[in-house]
Amino acid sequence: MRWGFGRNDYRVKPGLYALGTPDAAAPVLVTANYKLTFDTLRSSLADLDAWLLVADTHGINVWCAAGKGTFCAEEIARVVHESRLAEVVDHRRLVLPQLAAPGVAAHKVKEACGFRAVFGPVRAADRPAFLAAGMKADSQMRAVTFDARERAVLTPAELQVAWDRRMMLAYAGIMAVSAIGHDGVSLGRAARRGGPVIAGAWLALLAGGAATPLALEEPVKFMAT
Repeated sequence: MRWGFGRNDYRVKPGLYALGTPDAAAPVLVTANYKLTFDTLRSSLADLDAWLLVADTHGINVWCAAGKGTFCAEEIARVVHESRLAEVVDHRRLVLPQLAAPGVAAHKVKEACGFRAVFGPVRAADRPAFLAAGMKADSQMRAVTFDARERAVLTPAELQVAWDRRMMLAYAGIMAVSAIGHDGVSLGRAARRGGPVIAGAWLALLAGGAATPLALEEPVKFMAT
């Protein structure tokens, strides 16, 4: 998925999912229906019993969906009502990912469905510790980092433009034009002239999409509020 193959279809059906054997007192964690986000969350909670409430973000991750307005109070309230969550649990708390905050007004969630929104940590891996601490996050759980490893994971997303359909058409156009000479069309001439042009484009893409991000000396870090 990170390389862009089938990305637009990588989603799960919105609704309520049981992780382990949750009861009426188990926590309810809200997430997006982008399957990579969903799988990351459930993997981090592998030893816990919980309810996963999946909002319809059109297959977009939490942070981006919050910015686009698809991860919002209205959508959360809709899936709460459709899943009849109030009949499943005896509490009225929803644990939302911290990075959903730009798109979700907590008071609107309460007004729309009667559940109180609690913002959890930035990373899914910190959810167990957050829940064990009584739903309290420390400063490290609120920190957003972007170190070399995290940048490397996203490199494919930057490079996938290289085989985008429009780029493939551009490659074909370059090779076609390069093949033309005063004596007609030559495949050898296309390779000699067009090859370096395409190779140069790839080198520029690698420099900007991979080498430069990985070359940053200090990890980027800021606090989510």
